[in-house]
Formats: sequence, C-alpha cells, structure tokens
Amino acid sequence: MPRFVVAPDSLVRVDLSFHYPFCYKNGRFKKVDTANLLKLTYDAISEKIGVDDSRFKSGGFESFDSEKQWVEVTLTEVTSAKTDQ
Repeated sequence: MPRFVVAPDSLVRVDLSFHYPFCYKNGRFKKVDTANLLKLTYDAISEKIGVDDSRFKSGGFESFDSEKQWVEVTLTEVTSAKTDQ
C-alpha cells in the first residue's frame, strides 16, 4: 500500500471492493457476511496508514464473484473545506 498522509483535520473516505467466490464448486451459495469484513479491513487499513479508523466517515463497499479472493481499497482524503459543504 502506498503512503497515505492525512491532514489532522481531514476525514477519510474508504471504498472497498471484495472479490471472492460466491458459490462452492457444487453450485451452492457460500454464507459470507461481507459487512462483517468491514471492521477487520478498516482496522488493517488504519494500522497500515497510521490513522485512527474513527476518521473513516464515508465510502461504501461492494462484492464481486471471483475465483481469487482479494480486496480493492480506494482511500480519499476529505478535507475540512469539503466537509463544510
């Protein structure tokens, strides 16, 4: 993950795309609660960039059916000027 510096008065928008197989090989759906993956992912991002995850105030997530499992993370600094609008 590249370096990501956030100003002390800024917030962080976190957009996540989870990629994993939706079904077992026999065609039955896997029970994967993607929403539960959010906190785990936020904690990992927070630790890596050194920003308290309480500053993650916006963003979203989506899931994609994929043979390989991975997470695409997009971080955007939301400066105080943007939060006033």
